[in-house]
Order: sequence, then structure tokens, then C-alpha cells
Amino acid sequence: SPYDPTIFPTQMNNPMIDRTCDWRAVEWDPIDNVAYGVTCGSGSILFRYDPHDGPEGKFTSLAKMCDSKYLGTKRKNIPYSPLSFAIDSNNKKVYFVPSAREYALGSYVETLGSDLTHHLIMYDIREKKRIDLGPMRTNDGRRVFGCEAASVGPDGTVYICGQVEVKNSKKATQRTKNVNLALHLIIYRPK
Repeated sequence: SPYDPTIFPTQMNNPMIDRTCDWRAVEWDPIDNVAYGVTCGSGSILFRYDPHDGPEGKFTSLAKMCDSKYLGTKRKNIPYSPLSFAIDSNNKKVYFVPSAREYALGSYVETLGSDLTHHLIMYDIREKKRIDLGPMRTNDGRRVFGCEAASVGPDGTVYICGQVEVKNSKKATQRTKNVNLALHLIIYRPK
């Protein structure tokens, strides 16, 4: 798979020895009969794998799906990729919510529990273009934080499981800094 062996491991106190096959999320496209995935130890590289191209198949790097603040830099300390990855085979789109947290040198830091607003990233397969759809917020303006699951419905609606800011502390399941959080289902309907 595509990877950059110089990318830092998830945590320096437990480095990955062989990161060549370290996929974080992979999903099969039943229309084109290929797989799309995101690497985790290599800076969140979106790749396409065609098992029918050649004797061992063919991997193609498509785009970096990390948080936009890491694009255009030479930083190697990009956070571990979360599991919020889904493809819309019908409309040829890939959706991903990368971690917005900073890389932690001494220990592994989960995406959940972060107080940094997360962005929804979309890759348009037809246009071969990565698009940052912006900071995730609910219709009433509450911020969305760590996201760890995603799926696309038959109509193209994107469903994401993530932590959302809640106003009422009694409805919070976690608190980070001065933000009350609860796990919610986030629904995104592409235009």
C-alpha cells in the first residue's frame, strides 16, 4: 500500500516496526470492484486498490486526507487516522473526518475527547479532487469533535458518529476543558 516510512509512528514509546500494511480503514466499491482506504501510520493517505490490475493488483495514492492544517507542510508528526471513513459508490465520493488533535509524542491520544473542531473532508473520485467541506457544526451551531465511524446511505446521505458539544451538562457523557460533550449521530446531506 502507499506509505511514507518516514512518518512518525503513533507513539514513540511503542513504535510500529513494519508500517507497510498499516491501513486504518478500507471499504469495497461494489460498482467499480475496487477498494478505497486510508493509511494510518503514513499521514492519512487515501488510496485505491484494484485487485484485478496485474498479478498482485495495483495501489494508487489519491490524496492526503489529514486535517487541512497539515497540508503543504513538511511535518511528519500527523495524528493517527480515525475510523470515520465511508464511500459513496453511486456518486463517486469518499468522506473522511480526520483527527484535528495535535500529535502526542509520549502517549497515544484518542480522537474522542478533543476540544478541536473537526472538518469533514471529501474526495471527488471523478474530479480527482480533495475538498475540505469545513468545520463540522450542528444546525444550531454546536461544534462537532472526535468522530470514529461513518457510513453513506443509498441516497448519498452521510452518517457520522462523533462527539458533539451539548449545552446542558446533565446530558454530557464527557467533559474536555470547558466543553460538555455527548456522542451523537451527525447527518450530512450533500447538495
